[in-house]
Amino acid sequence: MTHIALYRKYRPSGFEHLVGQEHIKKTLLNAINGDSISHAYVFSGPRGTGKTSSAKLFAKAVSCQKTSHGEPCGTCDICSDSNPDIIEIDAASNNGVEEIRELRDKIGYTPVYGKYKVYIIDEVHMRATRYSITSAC
Repeated sequence: MTHIALYRKYRPSGFEHLVGQEHIKKTLLNAINGDSISHAYVFSGPRGTGKTSSAKLFAKAVSCQKTSHGEPCGTCDICSDSNPDIIEIDAASNNGVEEIRELRDKIGYTPVYGKYKVYIIDEVHMRATRYSITSAC
């Protein structure tokens, strides 16, 4: 039996499964359906409120070529968890200067599959805290 973390098992697969975030859902779907995707989005809020789930859904939806009313199809190669155009970085553990340089260098490449290349930088507040403490010394 394969062990799957609960947050992965129950992560929403579409915006219709995103619970308690109606205003976020509406804003993101309007951006997708209106083809007015901004260059950056910041998801903030208390732990466990769906920030990463919303970001991952949005990344899939803007990249999916078979989207239906803004919802990702969930079956195409672009919607798979191995899409090279959706890069998730844990800022809490990747907090060195070398990681930032590597990220900066990769940003210049065009997307492989979809229309967009999406970077999800999770736990970015950990990075900001570290640098504000370091720069204050």
